Amino acid sequence: GDNKIPIKPDSITYNTILSACPNPEAAATILDEMRLSRRERYSSVVPTTVTYTNAITVCGRAEPPDLLRARQFLENAIREGVAPNVFMYSAAIWTAERCSDPDAALAFLHEMKS
Repeated sequence: GDNKIPIKPDSITYNTILSACPNPEAAATILDEMRLSRRERYSSVVPTTVTYTNAITVCGRAEPPDLLRARQFLENAIREGVAPNVFMYSAAIWTAERCSDPDAALAFLHEMKS
């Protein structure tokens, strides 16, 4: 028999895949996959600030940019206990800027400072 231990993706794997994501829907699928991995005892992969920064950046890069999804990713991070950092907020502010939404950009800035 073949007793090889399966190679499991780690957070670096997921973060790299997120960096290459073509759109916010694909990023959401990757995050869901990470959440599902936590149900397997031996391959729990917890999203980090880098994970969420990459996912939010995908929203800003999208054509058109997806501000709603960027906000959802930020809220998911907070709900999951990932404390947003300056990179996550900067990605969200950039997404708002690309959407020509100065009010959203200012809201992210105030949230970041509070």
